[in-house]
Amino acid sequence: VDTMGYIYKEIAHQIVAAAEGILIAKINAAPATATATAVGVPQLSVSAIAADTIVNAVALLSGEARDLRLVMNRQTYPAFVALALNANYGIDVFDGLKDRIVYSDKMPAYASAEAGDCLVIVGDFGRGAQANFPNGAEITIKTDDLSLAEKDLVKLVGRQYVGHGVVAPKAFVNIKKVATA
Repeated sequence: VDTMGYIYKEIAHQIVAAAEGILIAKINAAPATATATAVGVPQLSVSAIAADTIVNAVALLSGEARDLRLVMNRQTYPAFVALALNANYGIDVFDGLKDRIVYSDKMPAYASAEAGDCLVIVGDFGRGAQANFPNGAEITIKTDDLSLAEKDLVKLVGRQYVGHGVVAPKAFVNIKKVATA
């Protein structure tokens, strides 16, 4: 069994997951309209998701946003599917983007989301986000078998330098939950 290989893969996976969370947080924190120092990410506020939620979000995107993805928690997906199943006619609540859903645990589930939480991000990550890797795209893992030797342990430290952010206006839309009256 390649135990060290498994551990290296898991460290790399956790580093990528952390970078994903940071990018999602930056998209969620972006202002709704562009400023002199920040790119605008429009918001679609909904008290409950509806059959036209994704369609309305896509309408807020720039014409240059073409390679669209939906980012949501896996537990949000059934809420959209339930709308389609209960419509009593054929309906595509995902506006043709059903095969372009990226599930992320960094997004709250629809059922447990609070007012102000972003339920879904709709956007073109290739155009709207940029990642810079000053030391290359490789993940560096250092093995230290000396500092914890008296405990018979080996310390592994993984690191990847990456800077990323939102770079194009209206390349993303945040679908945010608002309080119901």
